[in-house]
Amino acid sequence: MAELPDRYGEAVLSKPARLVDAAGSELGEGQPYYRYTVGQRRGLGLAAKSPLFVLAIEPEENRVVVGPEEDLLAPGLRGERLHWIGPAPAGPVEAVVRIRSRHPGVPALVRPRGDGTPGIVEIDFAEPQRGVTPGQAAVFYRGTRVLGGCWIQGRL
Repeated sequence: MAELPDRYGEAVLSKPARLVDAAGSELGEGQPYYRYTVGQRRGLGLAAKSPLFVLAIEPEENRVVVGPEEDLLAPGLRGERLHWIGPAPAGPVEAVVRIRSRHPGVPALVRPRGDGTPGIVEIDFAEPQRGVTPGQAAVFYRGTRVLGGCWIQGRL
C-alpha cells in the first residue's frame, strides 16, 4: 500500500479542525475537518444564540467555517470541467440546473467564461440555493434533455 503524503498523514487527519466564523474569528476546535459536511447543523459542539451551520470546509487550513443558515444560500456557482452534450453554445444558455441528485433543479443562466479559459463556467440561479458544495456535479437540463454539466468549484 502506498504511503500518503505528509499533508494527509495520520497526524494531520486526526487533528481537531479549527471552527471559525465567516470573518475568520476562531470559535473553538472540533473533530477532524473531514467529519463535517456543508450544511451540517448538529454535532458542531459550539454554543451560540442561534443555530450555526457548516458553511465551508478548508482542508488546507484545517478549518471549518460556520455561520447562520441564511449564509448557506448561494446566488450561483463557479464550475470547472464544463462538458456539453453536443456542440457548445455560442453564448449563455437558460436551463434548469440540478446541484445534487435529489435536487429538484432551479432555473438558471449558464455562462461559459468569456475570457478564453476553456472548461470554466459561471451559473446564476433564479433563486439562491442551499448546499452548493465543491466537488459535486451540476447538471443542466432543458425539459428531460441533458444539455451538459460541470463539477462545482464553489459559490459565486
